[in-house]
Amino acid sequence: MKKTASVLIVLCVLLCCVIFAGCTEHISIFSRPLAKRDKFTEDGKKVEWLDVASFSTYYGVYDEKQKNYDVAICESKNLGEDGIAKLNAAGVYTICYISIGEDHGLNVGDGLGEGGWASYYIYENGAPKKNGNWQSYFVDAGSPVWQEMVIENARKILDMGADGLFLDTVDSVDVDMNTMGGMVSLIKRLREEFPKAKLVVNRGFSVLEYVSQYIDGLMFESFNTTWDFVKNESVQLSDSANEYNISTAVNTVNKQRQYHYFPVFALDYINDSDDFLIQTYMDRSWTYDFISYFTTAKELDLVYVFTETPQSKRGSIALVGEGDIAQTAGKPNGDTSEANLAYVKNKVTLEVDSYFSSDYRNNKTAALNDGYISETMYWAKRAWASAEEKPDVGENYKVDHWIEATFTEKKNVSKVNVYWGFDNGAYYAGQTVVIQAYIDGVWKEIARVDGIEPGATKTEIVFSTVNVQKIKIVQPAGQGASFRRGIMWVGEIEIYA
Repeated sequence: MKKTASVLIVLCVLLCCVIFAGCTEHISIFSRPLAKRDKFTEDGKKVEWLDVASFSTYYGVYDEKQKNYDVAICESKNLGEDGIAKLNAAGVYTICYISIGEDHGLNVGDGLGEGGWASYYIYENGAPKKNGNWQSYFVDAGSPVWQEMVIENARKILDMGADGLFLDTVDSVDVDMNTMGGMVSLIKRLREEFPKAKLVVNRGFSVLEYVSQYIDGLMFESFNTTWDFVKNESVQLSDSANEYNISTAVNTVNKQRQYHYFPVFALDYINDSDDFLIQTYMDRSWTYDFISYFTTAKELDLVYVFTETPQSKRGSIALVGEGDIAQTAGKPNGDTSEANLAYVKNKVTLEVDSYFSSDYRNNKTAALNDGYISETMYWAKRAWASAEEKPDVGENYKVDHWIEATFTEKKNVSKVNVYWGFDNGAYYAGQTVVIQAYIDGVWKEIARVDGIEPGATKTEIVFSTVNVQKIKIVQPAGQGASFRRGIMWVGEIEIYA
């Protein structure tokens, strides 16, 4: 890789059209042409924020090579006021690091937490829970004590002349779903306290739906590659991680950007020997309308310079995805008509007996009636799975799993379709499914199918018409797939008159 400084000049791309389900053809916001930035200027002129086309992520002292990029994601303590001023004078946006979901040291703080530690930590077994990769500690971002600390630090950074804040460790909410509301409130408060600051979150996909209106950008760290902390090198993503990234790019990030557009910065780690992959990774990111930066340094302590520029069509698959996911992402493939009483837009409410894990903290029951019958999305978004019951020593199961649908008024119902969940090459078809109707204040069995074929993709249950407001789909205890009998795993349901 050549180490000489170069300036990324992004090619202007012709406007293209994207067809959205149920909408007429229109110009995609993901494929508009960009303004060019002709090298750096010394008069502080910056391109419009929505037109930025390059960035660096570097946490060291000021480096002239940072001027080669539209945006510098940096560390204020190391850069200093002088470094920030130099970048501002060169027309570079300075977005400075601040951790809002983890504490980099273990502190007593107010001393009101377990063991006399600060009250704002997420605790596990009586001690603050630790992030082993970075030796930091997870916090509850909703803690008033923590929020005051963050606001104070943010003010100090912005007073140094920074354009904005890089909000790191937002993913701490994934450690404890109960802290999600606190994280949202903290980001909202940062927006209110500093209305002119550019706020860029690092990932934070679990809360993106709730904070997208408050932010100005997002970093998609490890979009093409990731860092292996054991091997201490960059590695390719696993198939499941790549699937998750594709689904997240299409169904989480870019769907939000339709309504509140902001730049997405794709940070990828590479090894020195893999510099030949830069063009491929850059072109792939660009098709999602993501801006690329590459580094060989896990600690982000060098400015990595490359000469490649995007050669692909900007945003061409932003709402479609690639490979198998392109078959369903961005366009429902189930029945979204008024005839399907279970479809989400037909004003039905779903409840379930349980959830398999905290991966459903945002998803809840949405995957069951979103119109997607998909094998390719991230598993917690393409289907619902119940908690998994483990049998006793006699292989006995005691817990029924169920999905309950409530309509706004009584409806005639005579058919239910159950599309079984899919994972690791197998369909989790239950062995038995029962349909119950809520009649005269009592749940009554109105249909039952036994001996469902193993690996069935769909089970159709037809019965005499009932006029009810509630229908329940029940998998009796121990009647899950033969290889995992204690779990009910369903991708989509449909209900018809």
